[in-house]
Amino acid sequence: KDKIVLIGPTAAGIGSIYDTLTHPSLPEFNADLTPYPYDPARASELLAELGWADEDGDGTLEAYGVEGFEDGTPFVFELGAPANPPLYGAVAQVVQQNLLQIGVQANVNLIDFGVFFSEYLSATSDYVAGVSGWFNLLFPPQGEFETGYESSGPNTQYIHWSNAEVDELLLQARSTFDPSERNP
Repeated sequence: KDKIVLIGPTAAGIGSIYDTLTHPSLPEFNADLTPYPYDPARASELLAELGWADEDGDGTLEAYGVEGFEDGTPFVFELGAPANPPLYGAVAQVVQQNLLQIGVQANVNLIDFGVFFSEYLSATSDYVAGVSGWFNLLFPPQGEFETGYESSGPNTQYIHWSNAEVDELLLQARSTFDPSERNP
């Protein structure tokens, strides 16, 4: 959703909007990034191009010719979030409402904080989507990127995503110590 809406009702207006995982106080922050706009109409177009349509008129998209899904499979998934602090659940509900506007049904599951990070949001779980947050104002973001996006290794990622190019970039960053080279 529009990031302003996420900060307003969910965080009592306390917060700042950034379009990157890196906090602006860190030298790795890139202020030149152009964020994707909040555009539900464009999202609907992209989903339709991929084969998602609401053929039965119930308000939820179904797959038609989408690789990995049987035709007629509704676009429904679980969106997990820690039950405490309440901010995570509030964000999950805003995301849920926004997805409903484009025909995607996200069923919010509020999970005990410890269970969420030890079992739900882990490299071995089969979760589909989750809401959480990290707050790092002191250290280079390398650790967060490795934990979240590296395909394998000691920090085995929990996002269930693999990309050889990203793995190579993380390796380069890990072995580059000159700040002018790390942050061109």
